[in-house]
Amino acid sequence: MGIILTFVFNSALNLVLGLAVAAVLGPEEYGRFAIAFMLSIVLSTALFDWLRLAATRFFAEAGRPSGAIKTSIEGGYGVIGASLLLLLPATHFAGMVVDAAGVSLLLVAVTAIANARFEFRAAEARAFFLDGVYIRLVLAKHLLHASRYPIARVA
Repeated sequence: MGIILTFVFNSALNLVLGLAVAAVLGPEEYGRFAIAFMLSIVLSTALFDWLRLAATRFFAEAGRPSGAIKTSIEGGYGVIGASLLLLLPATHFAGMVVDAAGVSLLLVAVTAIANARFEFRAAEARAFFLDGVYIRLVLAKHLLHASRYPIARVA
């Protein structure tokens, strides 16, 4: 039950956070923020979701992974993340566009990697019914977001 309530709480906090960010940034900057976040979600989904889904399916069938399997999963995230970050300077030197609509693609890439890591850890906690871990992950995520966009600045 704790996981379900935390999932609903996370969704509600995402809505509140989105509204707070919109109020702080204003329409033009929020548009840039929304484009950057959308790009990071697409990038995260395209590059990392297969690993998250495969790992959680494996966890459901096999139980807790061994140390070697956990190392392989972490290595997979590391290789994909490093490749993504190394690809950005290559696109710059090749003369390709590195900024879109005033949004730094480096920030988009870092956000995609961070979001993928959060989603993997959250899926892992849900797969093992670790209510406390999942709750702490969601709270930590929202506290980090709130520290960047304090609600007090909205008023």
